[in-house]
Amino acid sequence: MNEKRRILNTLLIAVWCILGAVLLAGCASPSTVAERKEQRAAEKAAKTPYGRLIAEGAAYLNWLTQQDKLPGIRRNDHGSIASAPEVLGEGAVTYPATVVFSLTKDRDPSAYEYTLLKPDPTAAWQLVKATRMDRNGRVLEDLLAK
Repeated sequence: MNEKRRILNTLLIAVWCILGAVLLAGCASPSTVAERKEQRAAEKAAKTPYGRLIAEGAAYLNWLTQQDKLPGIRRNDHGSIASAPEVLGEGAVTYPATVVFSLTKDRDPSAYEYTLLKPDPTAAWQLVKATRMDRNGRVLEDLLAK
């Protein structure tokens, strides 16, 4: 269990570092020792099968954002992002694969959760769930119903 927790933490760091540019404008190069260590950990995690899965999902999420097709998020919104595969595993990714991204926007108390599905390794990503939640995790709005 500790190994899965360590992998999950590493993947979350990877997502933050790799995908922070999705919602954060003007990412600067790391200047502190801690930032450089975090970046190296993210780069290492991104080379794992689940790290690559998250990176692929994030690229799709970024594409949706740039096209202004991500419900609840606009292209110029700023905030933070976190992610993990629905089932954290070691070794090869099993399909269908699901990745959940949690986003927050500056000056918005809501949290936005997006579930992406990839049916098989060659299939395109699909946005299967999008919700806006309050700080307690209570669903306020189904964003795909619109």
